Amino acid sequence: MKNILIIGGSGNVGANLYHFFKQKDLNVFTLSRRHTINSKNNFSVDLVNEKSIAEFFKKNQKFDEIIYSAYYHSENVQDIHDKNIEMFSNLLSSMQKSPISSIKNFMLVEGTKWYGSHLGEFKTPAKETDDVKKNHFYHYQQNLLESVAKKNNFSWIAIRPHTVCSNVIGFPMNLALIISIYASICKYKKLKFTFPGNLQNWNSVYQVTSAKILSDAIYWLLNNDKCKNNAFNLTNGDFFRWKNIWPRIANHYNLDWEIKEKFSLAEFISSEKDIWKEISIKFNLQAMEIEKAVNWNFGDFIFSSKWDIMSDCTKLRKAGYNLSEDSEQMFLKLLSNFKENQHTPY
Repeated sequence: MKNILIIGGSGNVGANLYHFFKQKDLNVFTLSRRHTINSKNNFSVDLVNEKSIAEFFKKNQKFDEIIYSAYYHSENVQDIHDKNIEMFSNLLSSMQKSPISSIKNFMLVEGTKWYGSHLGEFKTPAKETDDVKKNHFYHYQQNLLESVAKKNNFSWIAIRPHTVCSNVIGFPMNLALIISIYASICKYKKLKFTFPGNLQNWNSVYQVTSAKILSDAIYWLLNNDKCKNNAFNLTNGDFFRWKNIWPRIANHYNLDWEIKEKFSLAEFISSEKDIWKEISIKFNLQAMEIEKAVNWNFGDFIFSSKWDIMSDCTKLRKAGYNLSEDSEQMFLKLLSNFKENQHTPY
């Protein structure tokens, strides 16, 4: 039975991976700064502390595959860059100081920021072979991984999803939950469901990746030798425009919608600080601090782009992976799921 280590097990990607892989015939371990999964195989380690990582590997050496989905977030862009490089470097350094002969595969979860999707217009649909300016921390991480993998005789794979959506609670950069809480507040206060973006964003092409598909694709890639030492884009397999999907989400909540020249989720919620506590008590919702549950600045970031966001997934399809999901239906299912699990009232 394989031993799988998921690093970043408490995050949006990692938590879904944990539950997906537990359904397989595998021993699954997670490593994260926060202890959020109740299992003896889940360990709390701060990746900024190289000594604590080294101690972990000294005691736990027999991993066949490692999946790295850890991510450090800050409102400071340079801090995000530096800390994510530091964390990954500490991990690989500690791995090499411990016996790692058992490791066969290392999966690195990246994203479309590899192509500069966060900076402005970029070549779309983005392909893995595109010549990009390599100054994002993803580039540093993958270069280091390739070097260490070659030196220590294990294979690597990089996967590049975009805006991973799931039913995980506790990871603030989950777009589906951001939309659900925002819509619930609008419905409770009898407000219009204002689109929180600009007109260019409203009309641009966008894409998302279901956490379910991401978990399934990672499992599939790790079990296909022909995919080793390669990077792959992964989305739901379709594209959409917010101008088409936003009215459908509004209809799901029976809300009237509108679009304004300028609207900020962070500014909106700042004037409604106590409203979620009131809603939670009235509808007997699961305990959830709204400040920790969602990152409104992340929501504003998603809806601020003025260009198409498109990835070409042909390489992965040609390799043989063909699972897809309708993004509109994905959103509607997740929104319903939040209500069913008493995370949101509507």
